[in-house]
Amino acid sequence: MTVGERRDLWREIDVAGAVIQVSDQHPVAIVRDATSATRVVSWPDLDVGLRAPTVTVLRAPTGAWVCYRPREAQDEHTAPGRAAAVHVGLDGSLTRFGDLGPSAAAGTTSHGLWLRASGAWPSPNDAEAWLADADLTVLQPGGARRTVRVEGRIAFIIEDDEGPLLLVHTAAPRIKRSRWGGTSATHEYRRAPLSTGELPTRIRIESDGAAESVEDAALMARLQNLMVREVREGIADPRVAWNRVEMPPAGQRASVNAVIGRSAKPSPVPESQIMHPSPPIAARGSPLRTSRSRARSRA
Repeated sequence: MTVGERRDLWREIDVAGAVIQVSDQHPVAIVRDATSATRVVSWPDLDVGLRAPTVTVLRAPTGAWVCYRPREAQDEHTAPGRAAAVHVGLDGSLTRFGDLGPSAAAGTTSHGLWLRASGAWPSPNDAEAWLADADLTVLQPGGARRTVRVEGRIAFIIEDDEGPLLLVHTAAPRIKRSRWGGTSATHEYRRAPLSTGELPTRIRIESDGAAESVEDAALMARLQNLMVREVREGIADPRVAWNRVEMPPAGQRASVNAVIGRSAKPSPVPESQIMHPSPPIAARGSPLRTSRSRARSRA
């Protein structure tokens, strides 16, 4: 590594004797299986739009899920982004999902990646919203998409050696204010029935005798075992960059202004400074790659 070069951060998980590392900057993962065989998997042509995405890696019994969501932008001229996801299997197989819309990851099981509608959480004063049914999309490792209705708002959904665990809120959180001005919230959960078999189209808890409460200590212990680590040293050093695409002039101006830290409206970059015939190549790791790149600007 040369002086000044930024080393990638890798998200690392262990599952079923394999180690999977995913780059936080580039579309690439490294899979080392139980026999120490190493595979490199990449997806440089995945469509995540023209804005720099955030990257979330989730552990699953089937491998790793990599979720991309566009960063928030205050400037309306900033190039748009698209939510997307990929599944990296234990055998190095790859499954892509694009055009996920305004969604957020709720958790993972052997069934797949569970997505719920993105947006703010309900107010603690809105008890009905915390008990309302929700339709979730499940992206499956084989490439299918399923819709599951859950009676209640999902709090956690995971799967470990003990099996799947689906917890839903049973009430709005209780808010407690301290004398120093801070607040704390206490949540109540109930376990909903979910097995590793066929994915149901509806999950009920109110009339199901299998529903049970879960102790916080037991829940935290299970979550701790599923944590994703951050490491600076990759198992290998693959060089995989995102494919370059054409970017409209308005997006170029907004990207440049985002990089230099000022709004495009009150102080726009002149057209002559952007639409030159031979745009310079940005340094590796820069949020603005070239004037013709995907230019995922960090707004």
